[in-house]
Parts: sequence; structure tokens; C-alpha cells
Amino acid sequence: MNDNITRSECNKTREMFMKEIKDIKKDVNEIKVDLASLPEKLMDKLDEKYVSKDLFKPIQKLVYGLVGAILLGIVGAGLALILK
Repeated sequence: MNDNITRSECNKTREMFMKEIKDIKKDVNEIKVDLASLPEKLMDKLDEKYVSKDLFKPIQKLVYGLVGAILLGIVGAGLALILK
């Protein structure tokens, strides 16, 4: 068995490895760019899906007022039944 390799085979293998390393470096740089823009994309998605506290405050007051009025009506009806 001949386990020796020629210089040209060694050079081809080295070139192949160097190309793969360059490709990996390129992919890593692309991943870094994608990760750097991720927080901004996440905030955009959150802005689309959820409302801020400032915008929710009037709705919250309206809903709490309506729930309070309904509960007051129920308690008033219960007291009216008890007092009769």
C-alpha cells in the first residue's frame, strides 16, 4: 500500500479547505449582521401586535367604568330583592 500523497493532491486539498473556511467566514459575518438587526425587527413586530400603556389607558378606564356600572347594577338589584 502506498500512503504517500503528491504535492498536487496536497495543494488541491489545501485550496478546498481554504475555500470552505472563506465560505464559513462569510456565513458567520452574515449571521452577525442578521443578529445585529434582530432587536429592531423584534420591536417592530411588538409594535404591530401590542398596544403601548399610554394608548391603553383610556380604554382601560372605559372598561373599568363599564364593569363597575354592571357590578353596581347587580349589587343594587340584589339589595332591592333583599329589602322587599
